[in-house]
Amino acid sequence: MARINFRYLLSKLKIIFMKQNNPSDSQPWHKNNMLRKSFILIWIIIIGSYSCKKFSPGDHQHTSVDVLLAGRTSDRIHSKATIWVNGIPITLTDGSNDAEAVSIVASGNDVYVAGYEYNGVVYVAKYWKNGTAVSLTDGTNPAIAYAITVSGNNVYVAGYESNGSAVFAKYWKNGTAVSLSDGRNNAVAYSIVVSGNDIYAAGEEYNGITTVAKYWKNGQSIALTDGSKEAHAYSIALSGNDVYAAGTENTGPNGNQVAKYWKNGTSVALTDGTNFARANSIAVSGHDVYVAGAETNRVGFFSAKYWKNGTPVSLANDSNYSIANSIVVQNNDVYIAGDVEKGPVIQSGHVALYWKNGIEVPVEDPTNTGVINSIFISEHKTKGGDYY
Repeated sequence: MARINFRYLLSKLKIIFMKQNNPSDSQPWHKNNMLRKSFILIWIIIIGSYSCKKFSPGDHQHTSVDVLLAGRTSDRIHSKATIWVNGIPITLTDGSNDAEAVSIVASGNDVYVAGYEYNGVVYVAKYWKNGTAVSLTDGTNPAIAYAITVSGNNVYVAGYESNGSAVFAKYWKNGTAVSLSDGRNNAVAYSIVVSGNDIYAAGEEYNGITTVAKYWKNGQSIALTDGSKEAHAYSIALSGNDVYAAGTENTGPNGNQVAKYWKNGTSVALTDGTNFARANSIAVSGHDVYVAGAETNRVGFFSAKYWKNGTPVSLANDSNYSIANSIVVQNNDVYIAGDVEKGPVIQSGHVALYWKNGIEVPVEDPTNTGVINSIFISEHKTKGGDYY
């Protein structure tokens, strides 16, 4: 995984906070003051972490990981696109319009985040590079960016854009749009990965009756379901020559959703259809397949869980709603991003968190409304007092 130069990132974050604390900003003083305090806290944590990770010459090599999260927080009026760096929140938008960060990756010294922001009329697909927004659509028609990946010097973003009458599954390479569907039926791309010269995107397309789970390889459509039942592919991963996708397929016209994944087009059911379930994210490590999602519990709420090679592992109790949105496996550790409702009803508010090996790790959220959609683990090694 790519490592992050924290001194470089700190300089980028400082620019973001300077923008957010501009005297001409319309935010109330207490919000700006909170941002100043957050910046100071980030400085203390980063410098403290950097100091603690110094080693004298001859010490053994050590490996550390940094946890990057993307999602949203809210002031109860508008949602803000937000990322967390080792638990510390940084807002990417000012809250004047609804916005959300949906996917996050790091490459070298740079952090990339995909999502969307409302412009007063429609959602605009965009990504942020080190806090600087790059609009992918012009704001005329609705569009959302769901996933982002970086390969070499190229930035790929997957999502959709409407032309006013149809919804097109698309990806953008360095800001240039590539349509995956022809507009005869509505389609969406939710996930994207790149391997060499090959570009894979997972999603769905309407067939005139229901939605078909599928992926595209270099623009070529590959159906995962036969179109007789509603199905969706939310995540895609590669391992060697194998293509994995995770999503859902209904048991019938009025049946429950079954969480499942497909390996090279062959489906593997993770639930039996007794309960409503969904698979949101997939990761492959060695011979092990990990899928994150949720299944309705005894009281009818979604309960966050993941499956390792088909065996379910519960992440939360059955008393409140919870969901697992994104999964990463690094050095045998399993990291999962999601959220949990604070009370027994959905309106009670969210607790932003991630799980490491099944243990909840809360993150700082002054608004107490945070939701985390994506997780990325950046690994770096230390020896002799330096990162390398």
